[in-house]
Amino acid sequence: MKTKHFNFYLGILAILASVFLLGTETLAAIRTVGSGGAAPNYTTIASAMAAASSGDTIQVLPGTYYEDVVLTPQVLLFGSGPEQTTIHGTYSGTGSGSPAVLMAEGSMISGFRVTGGFVGISSWDCTSIIANNVVTANYHMGVSLIADADYSVVNSLVINNTIADNIPASGSEFCAGIYTEPQGAYTEASPIIMNNVITGHKFGISPYLATPKLSYNNIWDNWENYGYSSVPGPGDISENPQYTDSNYHLALTSPCIDAGNPGPQYIDQDGTVNDIGAYGGVAGPGYGDGFHTGSGFIFTSVGKIPTSEITQDDGDPSFGLANVSDKAAAIFRIPKYKDSPFGGNLWLHGLFGQSDNVAYYQILVGEWVGRNKPTTYVPLNDPLGKVRYTINPDGTVSHQYVNLGPKEISGIPSLYQLTTSGFWSHIDLRMIWNTRLWPNGKYTLVYRAYNGYLNRLRLPANDLDHLTIIVDNSPVDAQIHHVKYDPSSPFYDPGSDGEIPECGMIYLTHDQENLRFTITARHPNGYLKNYVLDALYGKNKYAGVIKSAAYPPAFYKPPFWYGIQEAQYNSADATSLDPWRRCAYQFRLRVYSRTTDGYHYIISKEFNDHYFLELKQCLADLDNDGDVDGDDLNRMADEFGSAACMP
Repeated sequence: MKTKHFNFYLGILAILASVFLLGTETLAAIRTVGSGGAAPNYTTIASAMAAASSGDTIQVLPGTYYEDVVLTPQVLLFGSGPEQTTIHGTYSGTGSGSPAVLMAEGSMISGFRVTGGFVGISSWDCTSIIANNVVTANYHMGVSLIADADYSVVNSLVINNTIADNIPASGSEFCAGIYTEPQGAYTEASPIIMNNVITGHKFGISPYLATPKLSYNNIWDNWENYGYSSVPGPGDISENPQYTDSNYHLALTSPCIDAGNPGPQYIDQDGTVNDIGAYGGVAGPGYGDGFHTGSGFIFTSVGKIPTSEITQDDGDPSFGLANVSDKAAAIFRIPKYKDSPFGGNLWLHGLFGQSDNVAYYQILVGEWVGRNKPTTYVPLNDPLGKVRYTINPDGTVSHQYVNLGPKEISGIPSLYQLTTSGFWSHIDLRMIWNTRLWPNGKYTLVYRAYNGYLNRLRLPANDLDHLTIIVDNSPVDAQIHHVKYDPSSPFYDPGSDGEIPECGMIYLTHDQENLRFTITARHPNGYLKNYVLDALYGKNKYAGVIKSAAYPPAFYKPPFWYGIQEAQYNSADATSLDPWRRCAYQFRLRVYSRTTDGYHYIISKEFNDHYFLELKQCLADLDNDGDVDGDDLNRMADEFGSAACMP
């Protein structure tokens, strides 16, 4: 027997295209079911199917159709999407019964929610296409592919369906997502089962004596995912698909997204790799970022930093860090941030499309684990308020402080009211996120939108409807460990390596004499911005810089620069340090992190060390009058033998 392959599916699509291209000149007819459709119009799928001939297409408008559907050979049956078009079978829940949908040779079903049958969809003794359907809450089996009659062939293509939560019939424990079997003599059951999500059954896939070709399915959370010694096929996974609602939509972080067959003939409508499940593939809308209608949500800025200046390429070492271009820095008058993480209170700004009918929203955050994307997202709950202004008839302006969230409405927590019309402070501000309450790490922010009836809206995807940032609120370390004489100094003590005690007197023989400074200027996670060791003296006089360095240094591995740990520097090597003076000195070390809240750098530390510098070319000039004379000798005699020279 000759096995049928994927070309059958592609051929059906070609037939469909020819129907639309040839219009009335083709013998095939397009029949519409439901009110408001183009003639000929039918009120039931069964009546349209009874009138259909080979090659016809039946389009079903949104609604719930309480009937068992039996397809006609070579007829294509299209719904308006699983969220809008339901075939509800008539099975009573006891004994055996009819499938909600019975396929025929060369037929196709796509775009339905199929429920309420003894079996959801049955391809019995025929090869057919089952694509982009949600098959749920049927009894006994979600999809059955059985070759019963002698010499029959059931090599159907089951592609991009979500088959979930079908239940055993009364008095039975058996329930399979997909069951296939060659029952008759000389029969063949080698269906192609690809890009499907199968969850919530006793058996996910149950091939009894059959040889299905499995690939790129997500078979998860069944009592036994692979029955009758079947094994996963190429590209199969077994992970939580992350359903978001009763229509089995997927979260944007679902492992099913872009995980289907990568062949170009299976790409989603948005041009991205096939998404596993009912909403992926050529007949599904997909969840990727290649198609946009002009509506949707965009994170526009964090503080003053446009999101265009935050690296979002997950292959870039700077992924999640602010990298502001020269042009953006000039336009927005912000620092030219380089590989800067975020911290503090982040003002998250974003915009919805004007026609999106959004009344409420949530901002959710998920944490990365190593290089693994978030698997769960939790809504933020930081308080958000704004000022609403009203222009009164007499021209005066009044204002009101308005709490916009978080609110729980109709059991939905963490909702924020969207401000779109009227006069508001910070009209596009969506959240002030206190990141100090969260661990340092990499986070992805996403949104959810709701209309005024609290129905969740699924808006078209785009590159900036999610935002990944690095959060790091770590403090920096700044320490001046030691100030020491140079070994050439007459005051150098080898036992202490010339260390000068805190608040001590520093004796120098000339104004260019070298002092040694041991310092630490460090960021624990490698986000050091710069450090400066400088000197001040007298009444707010600046003596200059002893040592400084800034990111990026000459040798580093981007985006990390940890700084220095107990490193020693010589004042003699400084290029912008004034000569020493006889005066009180403050040695100051300032250390800065690259962390920003979107408005400025927010983390720094300062360390100060104080001394008095005494310049003496003649060490015996005890009275500091510029010469060594009898007065110095008398002072020496008066204090000779004293043991209390230090306080």
